[in-house]
Amino acid sequence: MNLRPSARYLVRLGALVLIFAIFVGVWELVAAQAPYTPLDFGLLEAPARQLRQHALAIGLLLLLGAWLLPWVAPEREPKVLLGLITLGTLLSLGAMTWAAAAGMMAIQIFDPRGDARLLAYLRLIGQGILALAALEYLRRLLRAGRAPGGARGEPR
Repeated sequence: MNLRPSARYLVRLGALVLIFAIFVGVWELVAAQAPYTPLDFGLLEAPARQLRQHALAIGLLLLLGAWLLPWVAPEREPKVLLGLITLGTLLSLGAMTWAAAAGMMAIQIFDPRGDARLLAYLRLIGQGILALAALEYLRRLLRAGRAPGGARGEPR
């Protein structure tokens, strides 16, 4: 199978995010241990679970995006779109990882801890960038179905 460089990039990024989700799953398992047992490290389980679910969803969506790429960008590499996807992924997962390590959920905008608001904003910005990239992906995908060069939505 011959993949374009942008599709290979999305597959690699998706695979890295899924591998990260596996490690966070181990983190979640360790965090779920009963208190006062040898494997209790005093970590909260809920932030790790939220991070694992988010990383799993993003990783699978990145692989789906790589599969749909011939319909989204049939002629040239969508470098700006890939940059937005990468930035959104790094911001949202980075903020959520920082929050999980600090025992927070990265959703509290009004919180007495100073870094809670920053984490919530970083997560919201990252997810907003991902949402914009997903909307652009969807717009291009829907437009490709009506493109004059492709019969029945097939890539040109």
